[in-house]
Amino acid sequence: MSIVITALISNNSIVMCGDKRGTNQTGTKDAYTKIFRITNNAICGITGHLEWGLKLIEIIKGLGFTRAADVMKIAMSMPPSTVTNCTFTYAGVNEDGKLFISNFRSEGLSVTDYIDKCDGCLYSTFGWALQGDKAKICTEAFNKKYLATYNIGLTMKEAIKIASSISPETISPVYDTLIIKAK
Repeated sequence: MSIVITALISNNSIVMCGDKRGTNQTGTKDAYTKIFRITNNAICGITGHLEWGLKLIEIIKGLGFTRAADVMKIAMSMPPSTVTNCTFTYAGVNEDGKLFISNFRSEGLSVTDYIDKCDGCLYSTFGWALQGDKAKICTEAFNKKYLATYNIGLTMKEAIKIASSISPETISPVYDTLIIKAK
């Protein structure tokens, strides 16, 4: 389980952050990267099955910058076979200089696009540790903090802190951040 939060700010930048907690056969560590720079114009984040996400990233990096629609087709063509509840968020600047955020969910094989929205537009992938009331608590805290401060960095930090306190076994308070700016 993981948390990746992606936000479009003032139609001129995208900020993505993701926690670092991961679990495997040897235990739980706060040492896993879940957000990646694909090119100077594209970033992505994964939740769920790490090996699936890393394979998808490897394929996309091999292609270089690819339109969001094409990346989402690739994601839909290779859903994780043994694990459900995985997400892949792809964000960046398209060929005409506009920002985009697209998200793939393995459950239901759905794709959602968020393009050219207003200031503070948020897409968060809370993973599957935070469903129902837990996700609602985190989303409400995020929105309240952002509206109080209009500081996305502080808001994301607070959201991850809250998510890790709600689900400490699966979400770390330690996180990475990436930023993409419009041309």
